[in-house]
Amino acid sequence: MLPVRSIGLQRLVVVCAALGALGAPGVVHAHGGGLSPDALWSAWRWDLVPLVIVLAVAYLRGVRAMRQRARDRAVYRWRTRAFSGGLLALGIALVSPLDALGSSLLSAHMAQHLALVLLAAPALALAAPAGPLLWALPRSFRLGLTPWWSRSAVVGFTGRALRSPLAAGALHAGLLWIWHLPRLYEGALQSELTHYLEHITLLGSALLFWQAIVLAGLARRARAGVGILACFVVSLTGALLGALMAFSRTLWYPIYDHHASAWSVSALADQQAAGLLMWGAGGIVYAAAALTLFGRWLTGTDAGDRAGRSAMPQHRPPPARQSSRAADGTAQGASARGDDARA
Repeated sequence: MLPVRSIGLQRLVVVCAALGALGAPGVVHAHGGGLSPDALWSAWRWDLVPLVIVLAVAYLRGVRAMRQRARDRAVYRWRTRAFSGGLLALGIALVSPLDALGSSLLSAHMAQHLALVLLAAPALALAAPAGPLLWALPRSFRLGLTPWWSRSAVVGFTGRALRSPLAAGALHAGLLWIWHLPRLYEGALQSELTHYLEHITLLGSALLFWQAIVLAGLARRARAGVGILACFVVSLTGALLGALMAFSRTLWYPIYDHHASAWSVSALADQQAAGLLMWGAGGIVYAAAALTLFGRWLTGTDAGDRAGRSAMPQHRPPPARQSSRAADGTAQGASARGDDARA
């Protein structure tokens, strides 16, 4: 298996840089008056497909290079599947008409965000693409980048701080709330750069959070418990935001009032659907992650107890009692023989 530190903070640099190239061209078509129902299936971003193929080829090339040096090669199979699932989720969020539909319906924009943070981010965290993508780079560039990365004090401090599930979860939950403030949210719909920044920060913080959850599942019991708590906190904050949005009688984002009617739905009903989507989908995914960590916590406890019992033979009482009884019998026999001799 890959060492734990290979699932490092550099994933944020590699994946978010790739997503920046993915998202920037698509944002140009994500605004500017909404999308009509007749134009829905013509709103695919086919020009982004070649970049997705480049990322897939680079990952497979890196995996091939790493497998030749690894003892356990089976781990790369499911990590390759996880990376494929992450790319598929990115394609649904950024290549499909869902991206353009988000300019007309809040529920579609919410589905896009959830595809990024609840599907793409955990799949990429499980895939650990940093190593394969770095191995796909030219050898001279890779050897020059690694020492700088390992000696960077800023990167080291940030990586250690955000490796905590609670810290990464607080960052992600905070950004989720900030980007749903009406002024910032509508600004992202009207500005290409702001929308680009919104997607990058949400995906990046989600990657950090899910990376911390993955590390918690591989670490000690105490860290698994912290990961369970972090899943609960992030789920609670997302559910609260979704509930406020779903049960609000006020339209949070008036900009949708001009476009939702083209889809035969009121803007307020669309907002309620978006809130329910955030509330339900987030709760299911975070609960599944927490249950997985809990299962690993239980399994690790049982294995640890068995290992502890096998490693401490001095705690076996029967042999000790037998030895004591044998010693007592020997002493009594010697005493009896001494009495016979004196008699």
